[in-house]
Amino acid sequence: MAVRNRMLVAGAVLGAVLAVVVAAGCTPGPGQNRVERITWVLEQLTADGVAQPAAEGTVVDLRLEDGRAMGSGGVNRFTASYRLHETTLVFSRVASTKMGGPQLWMEQEAAFFAGLEATQYFRVEAGRLELLDSTRHVLLVFVAD
Repeated sequence: MAVRNRMLVAGAVLGAVLAVVVAAGCTPGPGQNRVERITWVLEQLTADGVAQPAAEGTVVDLRLEDGRAMGSGGVNRFTASYRLHETTLVFSRVASTKMGGPQLWMEQEAAFFAGLEATQYFRVEAGRLELLDSTRHVLLVFVAD
């Protein structure tokens, strides 16, 4: 009986330690702020000062991981570098493939890439990632995939 009790206690302690280790590994580190290692799908973009939903039939997405952004502009795949700190997010060296597509999709993609390049800040609210310009106006809105 004593051996069984010791085994139960040891199992409980091991389980508690494992839970703490797992929880610590899942906590965002400084600067991550719940945006990295998630695929974000574009829901809305601002083009010429007008907010509009993503064009039907396209999938525009963004993934941030270890200083590298990647995803789809709706027609072309893209990559970029980024710097993330607290509420600041700045993209640089945005590059994409050069395929063509329907005019509406190409216009949306150009507005999306321009939005990335103009991003200075971000916020996460109600499960949405919002990318903001230097005056904190919303440029792009994403939902987690």
